[in-house]
Amino acid sequence: MKRILYILIATLLFVSGGDMYTYAQKRQVKKKPPVKRVTRERPYLFYREKYQVLANDTSVWDGTYQLIYRGKSIEKGQYHKGERVGVWEFFTVTGTREFCYDYDEELPFQITPHFGTKYDARNFPPLFLGSPVVINQFLAFHTHYKLREDDNYHNCKVQLLLRINANGRMVGYELGDTSIVEFNNAVREAATRIPEHWRWVPSRKNGKNAEGIYKITVIFDAVY
Repeated sequence: MKRILYILIATLLFVSGGDMYTYAQKRQVKKKPPVKRVTRERPYLFYREKYQVLANDTSVWDGTYQLIYRGKSIEKGQYHKGERVGVWEFFTVTGTREFCYDYDEELPFQITPHFGTKYDARNFPPLFLGSPVVINQFLAFHTHYKLREDDNYHNCKVQLLLRINANGRMVGYELGDTSIVEFNNAVREAATRIPEHWRWVPSRKNGKNAEGIYKITVIFDAVY
């Protein structure tokens, strides 16, 4: 009888203690009102931007974002109170994903191999922090050469090499493979117009930021 009584008392203490613990943990949680956003669209040079802003302050970008070129999304990600956050994806003109970038960790990943070279988080070349379409279209728009009938055009390619330092800033440029003098000069002129505010991901070698070269091939095509 005493054994049964002890068991009952122990059970009652356990249940009582559990009830007190549960009661102490109960808190009144105030639910935050949902953030109200408005979706906007605007044309921008060769592109169309689709983005969200706060309903109570439409100057603040907050929510999803897409940069669209010829009907294809070439950049997409998320804004929070005007700042890029989380994972963004950047695509080529063919829709191939160039790479992803985690703005919280400030690291790229899933970088598309070029010419069979595979990259990882510890080793990769400099990256333009955006779709490659943006920089290619910029150079195409700012590189001009007036054709002459007496010119002989055998090689219409010029390789532009942008030097990106370990802090992700463009600090210079030079030409790699060259063409006729006029084409070379046209590419040099376009390179001087590259915006200083453009952001770059510096190259990494064995996990450390390093200076590297971002290569662009400019191909001249006749427009009549």
